[in-house]
Amino acid sequence: MRHDRGDLLSFIHGVINLIWPVFAYDLAELASLIIWGYSWATMVPSTIMLILPIISDVVGIVVAGVRYYRRQSVLSLMGLIFSIAALALYYILRTMLHFSLGWLEPAI
Repeated sequence: MRHDRGDLLSFIHGVINLIWPVFAYDLAELASLIIWGYSWATMVPSTIMLILPIISDVVGIVVAGVRYYRRQSVLSLMGLIFSIAALALYYILRTMLHFSLGWLEPAI
């Protein structure tokens, strides 16, 4: 069975979308710390880092959905499933739980 490169890229995009929500809020805080002292300038990178996962998930869902509809490839279906799960995960972690990696304490 030969897979198109786009199907593999849809799968990889879905995997990245699934990992991204765990780090998005902490990267937004890091971006605001880098530009410390300029309150207006910290809003832009923080907002971008918090909105980017949603945009990436929606793009991944649309692209993988179209690829699966046209080619019926398992890789594009997995990318679609991962992107949908990533959108739900991002919603649960950010909106309902207010999750941050800063919550985790180092094991001694």
